[in-house]
Amino acid sequence: MKKDEMTSGNHTFTILLYHGVDAGEKFYEQRSNKEREYIITKAQFNNHLELFKRLGMQTPPLEQCLRQIQNNKFASRTLILSFDDGEESGYTTIAPLLEKYGFRGSYFIVAGWINKPGYMTEDQIRQLHKRGHGIYSHSMTHPFFTRISEAEIMSELRESKECLEKILGQEVKCFSLPTGEYDERFKELIAHSGYSYICTSREGYNRVMQKRQYPFLLHRFAIRNYTKLRDLKFIINARKITNLLLALKAITFFILKNIIGKDRYERIRSGIINNFYKD
Repeated sequence: MKKDEMTSGNHTFTILLYHGVDAGEKFYEQRSNKEREYIITKAQFNNHLELFKRLGMQTPPLEQCLRQIQNNKFASRTLILSFDDGEESGYTTIAPLLEKYGFRGSYFIVAGWINKPGYMTEDQIRQLHKRGHGIYSHSMTHPFFTRISEAEIMSELRESKECLEKILGQEVKCFSLPTGEYDERFKELIAHSGYSYICTSREGYNRVMQKRQYPFLLHRFAIRNYTKLRDLKFIINARKITNLLLALKAITFFILKNIIGKDRYERIRSGIINNFYKD
């Protein structure tokens, strides 16, 4: 067996969560300050990919990584690069840079936004799939799942799945939660939706066992425009310390939200973000 293959039943891997990559499009000039927090420049993204290449990372589509785990052929230096929403930069900017380094991405598409200005077309999605990138669902309209009915949740899950399967001509097994919010209702409904894996916005690593019940909730590290290369390197190479820092962060946020209240906490955070982007 090769050195980079794990023999145990548990495999730990990291997923990074990206959104748009701005190469000068007017589409990104119209975004709110809160949205711009998650948009990085083309130069930043290229620097990220250069780092991943130097670190010897392999970046297969998510579903390919999961098959490798099931077949006990998982490479320890695996890093999943996921991209939410289905913005056109995924095709025009992100994919060419990924392919330049021999990487592949995992795209989570809001099916109801396909063919709209600023978002990918059906043909672009089909082309990405043919070039080896993963195409998955990110709902139909990107709602807050905690604010809609159970019937509406099921509609979002099933309609987006059917739409993408019609475009690709194959089953779509992975889903990314819009806004990252969910409740106990979602956990019950997702089991009957036809998806095998659900990507959340909760930060952390993924330890997946070969034998388990479907579906499986996966964690991701969100990339922001102030994320530094040293931050990425730390996430990849210092898992124990990162887990400790995540635990301390969760405790701190829990205390803050309980002391000042969730609404006030969100207002303060929004104020900081707006000040950051003030011209």
